[in-house]
This record gives sequence, structure tokens and C-alpha cells, in this order.
Amino acid sequence: MKTWIYSLILVAALSTTIRAEPLAPNTSAAAKTSPGAVIKETEVTSNSFKLDLSKKFGTFTGSVTVKDPNFDLTSDELVVYFDIDNKMERIVARGSVKIKQASGRSAEAREAEYILADKKIRLTGDPVVNQGANRVTGTVITIYPSSDRMEVDGRSKVQFFLQ
Repeated sequence: MKTWIYSLILVAALSTTIRAEPLAPNTSAAAKTSPGAVIKETEVTSNSFKLDLSKKFGTFTGSVTVKDPNFDLTSDELVVYFDIDNKMERIVARGSVKIKQASGRSAEAREAEYILADKKIRLTGDPVVNQGANRVTGTVITIYPSSDRMEVDGRSKVQFFLQ
């Protein structure tokens, strides 16, 4: 257990320079350390965690949960890939991926990939995005959270329900 905690602290320390674009900015007084700086605490829990910085990745497996100020995510596995400077470059969640936001939006897929440089989430494997009663399905759904934009590739189906 202690090894897992130390490994997680190492990952957090390595990723402190990453500024993922928030879906909804955290503006609480406790989150600000200096003008314009926003600190986001993200907690990842799983049954096991393995980190191999020589190969530039870390893997969380078994009942993975991510609690972030902007979303909650669950999956069977979560792999974090690092660049040459040991900064996160992409995150891949696999197996029964479920993402929920406080705004009421949710998504499900077999795989979700978050590419930090492009600030986009790519959902594959029967992806579904829900907003209230509205529903979007397709072969690949790409979400751009910072611009509230979405692209659907392949055969798509959109169901709108007017209130």
C-alpha cells in the first residue's frame, strides 16, 4: 500500500507542470496560489499501480476511479504515457469507460484517449455521449472540452428531445 502511495506521489510530482484545459474552471479561493494560477487535485485509485519511467508509462489496473474537479471517470485500466521530459502527454482508459460531468453530460465507450497537447478526448468502441435525454453515437466520437465542440466519425446517430 505504501509503495502505491509513494508511486502516486511521484506521478503527481512529475505532472505538476501539466496544465490540462479545465472543462469548468476551478475558481475557489483555496485553489488559487497566485494570480492566474489554478491548482487542480486529481485522485486516481485502483487495485494496482505500476510505474516504469524508463519506458515512459504508468498503469493503473482493476476498478480504476478518477476523481477530478471537472469529471469522474471509471474504467478497468488507465495508462498514463509520459514524454521525454517525464510530463504527461496522453492518458488512455480501457474497458467499461464511463465519464460523468457535473453539467449532466456523460459518456461511455470501451476506450477513451485524452491527448493533452490537442486538448481532446477520443472515444472508441461503441461510444455514446448523453446530455439529458439527448444522445449521440458513432464509430469514433472526439470531444474538445475547452471549446464545447464534438466531432463524430463513421456512421452516427443523434437523438434530440425538445423540452
